[in-house]
Amino acid sequence: MQITGGTQPTSTFSPASSTAEVKAWQVGVLLQAQVRAVSPDGNVTLRIANTMLTGKSPIPMQRGEVLQLQVIEAGAKPVLKILSNVANTPDTQQITEALRINLPRQAPLPHLLSRLAPLAQPQAQIPAQAAAGLSRPLLEQITQLINRLAYSGDTFQATGLRRALSDSGVLLEAKLARANPQPAQFSADIKAGLLQLRAALTSMAPGVTAELPAQNEVAPPPLRGAPLIPQAADRTPAGPGLPAPPTTPQLLGLVDAALARIQLSQLASLPAADDKKPTWMFEVPIRHGAVIDVLQVRIEAPDPDQDNKNSPQAKTLPWCIDLALDLEQLGPIHARISAHQSRVSVSLWAMRTETVSLFNQQLETLRSSLLHNGLEVDSLVCLPGTPPAVNDAANTAHRLLNVRA
Repeated sequence: MQITGGTQPTSTFSPASSTAEVKAWQVGVLLQAQVRAVSPDGNVTLRIANTMLTGKSPIPMQRGEVLQLQVIEAGAKPVLKILSNVANTPDTQQITEALRINLPRQAPLPHLLSRLAPLAQPQAQIPAQAAAGLSRPLLEQITQLINRLAYSGDTFQATGLRRALSDSGVLLEAKLARANPQPAQFSADIKAGLLQLRAALTSMAPGVTAELPAQNEVAPPPLRGAPLIPQAADRTPAGPGLPAPPTTPQLLGLVDAALARIQLSQLASLPAADDKKPTWMFEVPIRHGAVIDVLQVRIEAPDPDQDNKNSPQAKTLPWCIDLALDLEQLGPIHARISAHQSRVSVSLWAMRTETVSLFNQQLETLRSSLLHNGLEVDSLVCLPGTPPAVNDAANTAHRLLNVRA
């Protein structure tokens, strides 16, 4: 495999094996590669999706950098051209601008989903007032969007939870960047569904201006380094006497607010200069009967620089997973899971005293389940209140205001 750098001399990069993924690359396809290692003699290891490549680069590279590549010759040994050499830390000005645009527009996902859920049922069962002014195709689009959401029973299993994270919208562009993306890969993606619904709304009412929802009691936005805040579902039952259904401008504003919220999770998942640990932020809507809860998830991988050091401490760096959820019968709940190889520690926090008592009664059941699945339990505890902060707020990566005296 060759990688060219414009007018730079070419260099040969070879995959570990000629996989089906490599053979599927077509001329013109854009790929994203991460520099995994750079040796003193100039050899570079790249990773594209699940494929590892090795060779010499025609331009200087640093570990962690991200390259945008284009396939200019396909085949078992394709030739790739470097379109840009982008540092793994995205441009601060671009991130600040994206935050400036999305922060005022965002609103918690329950705010939108509670307005759409009553419309996502057989049309004959939708109250006339609720469907006023909404066409049949638009109602079908709303139903498809709600049907994309995961069921609570599915997320009890690893495969179901993995699918729910993948379809949360945060990874939509990553799916699009894959070689030969298939429509089935996006059939359940929430961001794709919101974009389709937005297109249907603007097609139905060309020139309509979105009316953004009021920012009353809005849950804090998902930002890198900020604590997770459980989001309560809107459990107001549908029925007569309630506020009128959303107008087209209001519905468009709700969709835009939800898209802005997802984009903030994507920004929070970008690499940061002052935090080397890879981090991913997700907000996952989960259906439980007629209620749609939102699970907030933060996954932190070990610092790759520390992980490569030949020290006993580096070999025990854990993955950390933080969860936040607000359930009607249990109240706000937090969980922090630390895992390394087959060892795991779980800490739970709950705001309600009765929930803490209930969880403590079930800890041995949880321990038995973890052991049954081949894990060694280092610690297991449930405490009242909220978890201590793990990131100093002053170190939050993406700042809108940074003033130095």
